[in-house]
Amino acid sequence: MLALRKWNTIAAAVLVGLLLVHGLLGCYRLLGFQTAGGRLLGVIMLGLLVFHASAGFFFSFSAMRNCKFGKPWYLAANWMFWARHISGLAILILIPLHFYTYGVMANNGGFLVLPFPFTRLLAQILLIAAILIHLVLSLRSFLMKFFVIAAVFFP
Repeated sequence: MLALRKWNTIAAAVLVGLLLVHGLLGCYRLLGFQTAGGRLLGVIMLGLLVFHASAGFFFSFSAMRNCKFGKPWYLAANWMFWARHISGLAILILIPLHFYTYGVMANNGGFLVLPFPFTRLLAQILLIAAILIHLVLSLRSFLMKFFVIAAVFFP
């Protein structure tokens, strides 16, 4: 179980790096420059996302299973745990909308951007907000796992 947590953390770190590259490639593509490797990068990111989400669900359900029935869940004390998991679930819900907005292939092999009404713009803004919330709330545990900061600073 400890090894799975370590691999999950490594997958999350790689996913963040690939997300930055994905954003840059997407900007270049929208500006009209052809960038190669976008589809392969998307497939790799989707695979890492599925692994990270599956491991997160596994850890969440095992943590909830360890709670004894009838005992308080201490929701106020565990707000960071719940907010991180809710933001992760929001990311999983909003990713297909991102695929639908930018994933249409043209006949020449390029991507078409569909008409961008307010609802698609709102979905993309919500996706970015969910990713930022998830990253900020996960930063403390990420740094503690890689021993960058001592656990003394975060009792």
